[in-house]
Amino acid sequence: MPKRTVRNIKRVRVRKPKKENEVLRAAYAFLLLSGIAAAMFALVLIAAPAVQQAIIPEKVDDEQHAVGPPGSTHIHATFRVYINDEPLNFGLPTYNERSPFVHLHIDNPIGGQEIHKHATNIRLGDFFHTLGMEFNNNCFTLDTNESYCTNETHTLKFVVNGEPGKDYQNTDIMDRDKYLISYGPRNEDIGDQIRAIPDSVASPQPITIEEQPEA
Repeated sequence: MPKRTVRNIKRVRVRKPKKENEVLRAAYAFLLLSGIAAAMFALVLIAAPAVQQAIIPEKVDDEQHAVGPPGSTHIHATFRVYINDEPLNFGLPTYNERSPFVHLHIDNPIGGQEIHKHATNIRLGDFFHTLGMEFNNNCFTLDTNESYCTNETHTLKFVVNGEPGKDYQNTDIMDRDKYLISYGPRNEDIGDQIRAIPDSVASPQPITIEEQPEA
């Protein structure tokens, strides 16, 4: 009988063309990036209301007040804050343009002392809230959570255009106003602090209909 010859059969792998592999990898990468982008966009939409509420609170001292949209007004006021006769420095980058509603432009000549109000019904407490600070008729709290409150020996003083202020955080920011917040000994002379508040250097802007005095 004839001998059977056993041949070794090699398995041959069928390789996909190189170009096809590159196309598949590119498609997978595109799908992955698209999914990440969609997830991030969804998070922004969800977080937006919370962010806006954190920038401009809906309540000040438990009193409801409606804040207008950015661009509904454009006025300027100046201010200074003193703690034990030492002025706070608001000209730091961390305080620059923190909110579209009201902010500082620290690159201006008096940028750390001039408030730019871009929405109607913004109050002084709203402005400090955008900087991570709190202000009321009893305490001034820094963005470091240090609080300076009226006590037996020290008081928190508030001055508007050289006169004692009454509304504190509820003070409506008005064009060319000058505000002084000063924490120090009860009998401290704050005359020099008042005189240190600069005039606004920003160009005067037309006031809104809501802010025009009645005829």
